[in-house]
Amino acid sequence: MRSWVRRALWPRQYDRSSYFNERFLAGLDGVVLDIGCGAFRDKFALPPTARYYGLDLSGRASHLRGDGQRLPIADGCADWVLLVAVLEHVERPAVVLSEARRALRPGGYAYVAVPFLQMEHAAADYWRWTGQSFPRLLTAAGFDIVEMGTNGGVLVLLDYLLWHALRHMKRTQAWLVLTMLLALKALVQPLARLDNGIDDPLFATSFHALVTVPGEAERQSGRGSCQD
Repeated sequence: MRSWVRRALWPRQYDRSSYFNERFLAGLDGVVLDIGCGAFRDKFALPPTARYYGLDLSGRASHLRGDGQRLPIADGCADWVLLVAVLEHVERPAVVLSEARRALRPGGYAYVAVPFLQMEHAAADYWRWTGQSFPRLLTAAGFDIVEMGTNGGVLVLLDYLLWHALRHMKRTQAWLVLTMLLALKALVQPLARLDNGIDDPLFATSFHALVTVPGEAERQSGRGSCQD
C-alpha cells in the first residue's frame, strides 16, 4: 500500500501496543536483554545509561545470535528482559520464560507481550493466550506479576482484522473484495479511535505484563554484561 494509505488506515491496536510499551517500560535501565529482537534495535526508548543486547536466531540480531530456549548468557546478567511478540513463535514458551528468569538478577524485570485474537502471522506461529492462561503461564515460570494490560475493544479488534484482510487481498490480487473491505475499513477506522474498551479481555488482540523476579534487588544498572 502507498505510505499515505498506510498512515491513514494504521490499526488502533498498534497504537495501544505502543502505549503499553511506554507505560510498562518507564523504568527501563541497566542491562537490557531483548530476546527475539529481529532487526529492530531501536524498538524501545533507552536511556543513555542502559546497555542493550539484542538476541535473535538470525544474523540480523543486534549483538547476540542464539536461541531463547537456550540463552548463551550467564545467570543473573540482566536488569531487564524483553519478550515482546516472541512467545507465540517458539515451540516451548515455558522454557523461554524459564531462561528469561535465569537471565535476570533478583529484583529484575521482564516485559512480556503475547497475542490473543490475532491471525497466524509467520511461518512459525504456534500459540495464543487468553486473559486467564497468560498470568498462569507467567506465575508457573516463577515470576511475580507487577501489572497486567489488555489491548482490547470490539472496534479495535475489527479494525485490526480488516487491516490484515486488506493486506491479504492485495497480495492475492482480489481487487473486488479489497475495494469492499477498504470501504468498510474507512468506516471502522475512526470509530476504533473512540473505542474505550481497552481492558476488555473478551475482545483482546494482545495481553501485556510487567513481571519481576522475587527476591531482594541486586541490580547494578549498566555495570554488567550479557556477553560471554
